[in-house]
Amino acid sequence: MFVWHSWGAPMASAKLNLHSFYPGDAYVDWIGVSIFQQVLPWSPPWGGQVSDVENVLKFAQEHDKPTMIAESTPFGGIELKQASKAAEESMDATSDPWDRWYGQVIGIIDKYDVSMWCYINCDWESQPQWHNVGFGETRLASNNEVMTKWHDQIMSGKSNRTFLHLGALDNCGATIASSNLITDSDEYWFTPDHFLSFILVPFIVASAAFFLPYYMLGGIRGRDKSTTRERRPLLADINEKS
Repeated sequence: MFVWHSWGAPMASAKLNLHSFYPGDAYVDWIGVSIFQQVLPWSPPWGGQVSDVENVLKFAQEHDKPTMIAESTPFGGIELKQASKAAEESMDATSDPWDRWYGQVIGIIDKYDVSMWCYINCDWESQPQWHNVGFGETRLASNNEVMTKWHDQIMSGKSNRTFLHLGALDNCGATIASSNLITDSDEYWFTPDHFLSFILVPFIVASAAFFLPYYMLGGIRGRDKSTTRERRPLLADINEKS
């Protein structure tokens, strides 16, 4: 199965459109789109708007392809603790975290009959490669209100859609104790697990890839030379002298 996946961001040039990158109906089974900050009113121009997401979904309808939200998470975190300055300036202090992002995504799902939704349930700040990037804390169970509505509208089937849940949602269904939440990711920047995964294992693999062929080829050449000497006629020296 081949999924043609668009970020749902503006085109770099007015001369470009989705057809400029589309390989053709014969090759594509599904069309996917990302939803991060596009549904938020403070989304920067380069990050895309709801209209950019809808352009991808309309494109899929035109080509009669099933659609999926291939990756999604509320950029800035559920409670916007890692939100940008623009978000802080334009944010309504009483805005509901569910309506602000999840409700809008579900609205898009309903409007365009999206068949699959991939939500990234993650504490981004605790991961070195995403620390201070701006994604923030997006684990559903980190917010009681969001967790309750997720159960009511997604997992329990009380909404006007039926969602078939697949995958693990760690800590879902229970409130996360504050002691279990990582508040200072710098403490976890580099651990023994990182050393094992990113340094030691790659070093061993690279060493084996280099030295094994070296010794194997060296051994074969050594055997070839030995075989050549053994096959020399036993009376070769006598014949040469005579």
